[in-house]
Order: sequence, then structure tokens, then C-alpha cells
Amino acid sequence: MMMTSKLYINNLEISRQKPCIYCICILSPTALVYIGQSAEKRGVLGRITNHLCSDGTLMKRVQDVGVLDFQNINVVAVDLTDYKIFDDLYSGKRNALEFWVNSRMKAKGCKSLIPFEVISHVANSSWIHDFKIQEIAEEVTQKICDEIPFFDEKLLKSEGLI
Repeated sequence: MMMTSKLYINNLEISRQKPCIYCICILSPTALVYIGQSAEKRGVLGRITNHLCSDGTLMKRVQDVGVLDFQNINVVAVDLTDYKIFDDLYSGKRNALEFWVNSRMKAKGCKSLIPFEVISHVANSSWIHDFKIQEIAEEVTQKICDEIPFFDEKLLKSEGLI
């Protein structure tokens, strides 16, 4: 079955240096989610490009779970600029946020229309116990879940996945 390919880039901010959390969803042949964080000089677009190279982290994690080829992916990035606490290039606070979003997405993966596995690995951070970061993680996780296809019955049906 041939899946349709879609690429949505709605503004140039995707290629600008900003702190962000991103979610890469692989829809088939198995449902996988990768959560990452970045303040990459080339923006989240540059970071995603690195992941999709043959030696990229995403590609390694996908191969680790036995998937050798996939075609249909979905990427959601959440700009963290408005939160003000993630503006520095040091990633300790973003690492803590990534840890909590990754953890929450694992729980959400069991409850989605198509259960998915979170394949990203996260680093611990001295900021992990910061309550504000945990609150922000709830908001960011919800923003991601509002956009990824695993919670969208209409889209999953149109793609022939359910």
C-alpha cells in the first residue's frame, strides 16, 4: 500500500535558531515516536535533517527496533521561546523538559487510536525536579498530541491505518 507523503512548512521560523521540543512520528510499518529538543543554529528543520541522515539518531533508533525502511512520517515542533526559561544555548532546562515530555508521551502511546512506542532516549538533568518545567511539559505534550496523527481518527482512516 502506498502512503501519501505530506510536508507542511507554514513559515520560515522552522529554519531559525529557537529553543524547541519536537516530535517525529513514524506511521508505518509500525507506530513509533521520537521526542527531541534543540536550539540548533539551522532551526528544527536542520535538526530533523540530521536525524534523517543514514547515521542520524532517529535512523539508529528505528533500526534498533527492527524497522529497516519507512516512508510516512509526521513532524511537530513546539517553539519554546514564549516560555522565556529555555532561551540559553545550555540545554539543561530543555533536557529536563524533553525528559518529561518523553515520559508523558510513553503514557499517551498506550491510549492512542494506534498505540505507539516512544523510541527516543533522554538525558537526565539537574533541572528535572523543577515544578515549572514539569508544568510546561504538560502543556507541550498536549500541543504535540493535538497535532500528531495517532489521535486523529479521520486522518488515520484516510491513510488506511485503521
